Formats: sequence, structure tokens, C-alpha cells
Amino acid sequence: MLIFAAIVIGASIPRVAVSSLTAPTSVDCGPGEYVVGLTGRTGAWIDAMGPVCARWDNRTFQSVPARARRPAGGPGGGGNQQLCPAGSAIAAWQSEKIVADQAAFADRVSVQCQTLAPPRDPTQARVFGGQNTLPRGRGGPAKGRCPDGQLATGVHVWLSHDGRFVTDARMKCGPAPSVAGRMAWRSGNDGTVTYYAPELKVRSGDRIQLDWCRQWASDCGQPAADAFCKVIGQARAVRFAAKSKVGLTVIVSDRRICNAPDCTGFEQVVCGP
Repeated sequence: MLIFAAIVIGASIPRVAVSSLTAPTSVDCGPGEYVVGLTGRTGAWIDAMGPVCARWDNRTFQSVPARARRPAGGPGGGGNQQLCPAGSAIAAWQSEKIVADQAAFADRVSVQCQTLAPPRDPTQARVFGGQNTLPRGRGGPAKGRCPDGQLATGVHVWLSHDGRFVTDARMKCGPAPSVAGRMAWRSGNDGTVTYYAPELKVRSGDRIQLDWCRQWASDCGQPAADAFCKVIGQARAVRFAAKSKVGLTVIVSDRRICNAPDCTGFEQVVCGP
């Protein structure tokens, strides 16, 4: 069970307006961008909400600094922004409601973040919402999750008839970043096989370049190259060469991911009998 903690800035309680599920207002991220947080205004409940978006760079395997989109809703409450950890985006959510003057309003949207880089592991949870002691709406929270291989790319926001308060919210999903395989190989006359940009398949199905170290930051160079050759059915590494600043690599021993500009991989590994 996830335990959430919210940060609320300047909460206030506005007058109640009639609440209803009309057609949602869609606030989308740009092409190639993902929802990495929520921004808007909250008081006793959610007055306005929209996405914070960041772009994934397929060349460096890094996320570009985030930008907040204009939230949908009213001007009440105080500013509130909740961000996923760096390098991750929203993959699942749940919306909770309170009842005031016989009307229901969204007062809390909890989100689960996952890494943008394959294999898209869960990172941390965040809560965007208000603070109150009002009764809960019927039926419990509404939960949603992006399909496998997808992450949030926008937010659907339902508003009260006067547009001042949020009555419900859900994520819009799209294909998550993927990593195309780059490995090539060539067989030698001496029984060796040279693997260029050697890589391993991770559980998401993506192929990620081999990290320079067999364990995290230890057993680097020869031990990692030997382990790679054994994984593919060869006895040992005869020769190898490093490649710096790969950006995204996988540890051969436990498939742990290194996703940072200074991650080092292999230019090539020559495996032999």
C-alpha cells in the first residue's frame, strides 16, 4: 500500500458551486513529451489542475527540463505543484472526491511515477490535492493506469459548471520511449565473434547497451566483458574497448539500469573460445 504526502501552498476554502461531470477539458503535453508532474491550485479541494511536461531525448536518453502547462479550472486556493523524481513520468493515478453542499468535488489526485527509460520501473508516488475534513464521496477512489508500454502524455480535467473547481481528473496515455537495438557482430576466421555496441535485452523487451562494469561501479572492463560473452554462449572476452557517455546502459549481473550522461559502455567486445 502506498503512503502519500502532499505539499499544499496557501490553502483556502471557496464558496461551493454546482458540480457535474460535463465534457472534460484536455490539457496535453507537446509531441514527444510526457507528464512528469501536476500543477495548479488547491484549497479545501482542487480548484485548477494541469500537467508539468518534459521531453525525452532519444539521442542522449535523458529527459529535457520540465515546463508547466496552463492548468484548467478557477483562480481559488493557493499554488500547488507535485513532480515525479527526475527521469520519471506518471503511469498510474487515482482520483478521490469529497461532498460539500450536496455536490462532489475532486480533492486529491494520487499518482505513481515510473522511469522514462526502459524497463520503466516504479519510482515514487505523489499527491496533488487539498486539505479538509469533509465527508468522502460514494464508491471510493476512481483508479486508472496506462497500458503496458505507455506513460501519461496529458490530463483530462472535468470542471464544475461555472469552471471554478475540478470535479474529476484522469490521465491521457501514449507510447513510452523505446530504445532501438544497435548491436552488430562479425565472425572471425579464428573462431572469435566481434560484437559492436554490445547490448542485452531487458524485461520490457528493449535492448540496452552493456555497462562497463559487471557490478554497480565495480568489476569493470574485463569482468563485464567476460560475463557478456558467457551470456551469449562464448567462453571469454579476448579483446574489448570502452565507450564513454553512452547515457543508458544495463549491468550484466542484475540488469540494473544506469541512466545518466556519464554512463560508460563498450565500443566493442570480441568473444572467443
